[in-house]
Amino acid sequence: MPEWVTQEWARERAPHVREAGALGLRGDAVARNSSEGHFYGSCHLGCPTSEKRGTDTTWLVDAVARGAVTLTGCKAERFVLKSNPGGENVRSKKCVGLVAACMSDGITKKLRIEAKVSISACGALMTPPLLRNSGLKNRHIGRNLHLHPVSMAWGYFPDGTPEAAAELSGKCYEGGIITTMHRVTARTIIQTPALGPRCWASLIPWESGRDMKERMLRYARTAHAFALVRDRGAGHVDGEGRVRCAPSREDVEELRNGLRQALRILVAAGAAEVGTHRSDGLRLRCDGGLRDEDLEAFLNEVTVGKGPMLPGPDTWALHCSAHQMGSCRMGSSPKDGAVDGCGESWEAEGLYVCDGSLLPTAVGVNRVLRLQGHRRDPGARVTRNSSLLLETVGSCSQRNGCVV
Repeated sequence: MPEWVTQEWARERAPHVREAGALGLRGDAVARNSSEGHFYGSCHLGCPTSEKRGTDTTWLVDAVARGAVTLTGCKAERFVLKSNPGGENVRSKKCVGLVAACMSDGITKKLRIEAKVSISACGALMTPPLLRNSGLKNRHIGRNLHLHPVSMAWGYFPDGTPEAAAELSGKCYEGGIITTMHRVTARTIIQTPALGPRCWASLIPWESGRDMKERMLRYARTAHAFALVRDRGAGHVDGEGRVRCAPSREDVEELRNGLRQALRILVAAGAAEVGTHRSDGLRLRCDGGLRDEDLEAFLNEVTVGKGPMLPGPDTWALHCSAHQMGSCRMGSSPKDGAVDGCGESWEAEGLYVCDGSLLPTAVGVNRVLRLQGHRRDPGARVTRNSSLLLETVGSCSQRNGCVV
């Protein structure tokens, strides 16, 4: 499943689409918020033509046009909470703003911003520390972390071979980013990552200096694929940079099956060599005619090892996370979650969470969140009747007319 998918490859001619179909995997196109025919391979590092339609060309532009002020180079330290004896919905505190520190050298003064409504949108790893630093005590803050765990495979396609010239011209960093995906099970999909040389080097298991140099020389013709699982195991966010999480036994088995399928796709697409990022450098030479029994014997050796800091066998692997969510879950009461169905804190009136941390479970992999109302509609609201294509489970209250 090479990453350098060009526009015509997104059709039946794409080797990874064709071979995945032959293996019984359903291929789905991935919708992208960019202009048709935009296939710049490094947009994950910043789109030079602004066709990716990121927040710098959409939401922020709309906000500034309507009078919003954007402050950069600042870090929110805590929300300012006051006693709220008359508050509704048993909220004992009221949020009246926040305190932020300037990150520029030589500036020691802090900002205090007063606001009727404050929103934490720091993501599932940073929202819990911010809420804790603000004095919130709800037991769900920092718990229930889901990561969409990922295990990666790679396949090397030598340059200059007839097969490569016919099907796989180009480099791994050219073409569109994530144009298709393949579903393995209801909880597992296979996709390609946006993996630059530096990230690629950090994943390569160390065998020797010579091996590392050879791998890096082959980077441009190495296709990368990963298995992504909607995880059921949950972790904790204990503070900034302090995360505890390990996939459940079920999640590990899903990852292993997905990783095996990714390797099958790479072999069927004509890779000369395939492998994983396990510490022992597990790999298989495929050129010269690979027998089915040899491939199955290799796949039987594929495991999803624990991280290098955990006890276990000599072989280990670096785990990756595709998306972080759930660490400030919504619930129908303070016993069930840290925020209500509109994202408002159960402890502080006027304090909302608006990021992936409020999801009660890991979302269905690569589902699309659509809101009734286009970004050009200034009155767009998130209401009970909005079209939310989210696979979430849990008791969540939701009030009509809640503006996010």
